[in-house]
Amino acid sequence: MIKKCNKQTNETICEWNYIDEFHEGLAVVVDKNYKNGYINKKGELVIPCIWDFALPFKEGFAVVSDDEQRYGYINKKGENVIPCRWRFATPFENGLANVQDFDEHWFVITPNGEATRVYTYSERKARGMLTEAELKREAEMAQVSSLNPFFDNTDWEDPGPF
Repeated sequence: MIKKCNKQTNETICEWNYIDEFHEGLAVVVDKNYKNGYINKKGELVIPCIWDFALPFKEGFAVVSDDEQRYGYINKKGENVIPCRWRFATPFENGLANVQDFDEHWFVITPNGEATRVYTYSERKARGMLTEAELKREAEMAQVSSLNPFFDNTDWEDPGPF
């Protein structure tokens, strides 16, 4: 337990179970109820401990989850700018982040929350969406497997989103 006390009265102001490293001027803290929030470099709580999970800020946004394990994004004011509606979410990188809905579909989102569906290789193949280069590679692999009885491509796993 990490405590912050008033130096004059020795009164406990707040207690943290965990304090993360600072990123973009803020650090994730976990309170005694295991809720996550953020403190500034003065140790002041600037975003209340209301989140079940929180990641450090990156590119002005932080991934957080609510009590229903839905993920979204907050800004440095603590505003839930991209609502918690995703099954999974990654931090922003170069202005984009990856999210997954509860049907396990992947999307790329922008900081304003616009989402673009990303299809896995298997989904693209089933929908006839493979590129010419991918079709050529499929044909080459089919030829190799037909010539080599030890080559079995039936156990290949889907590589996921690209």
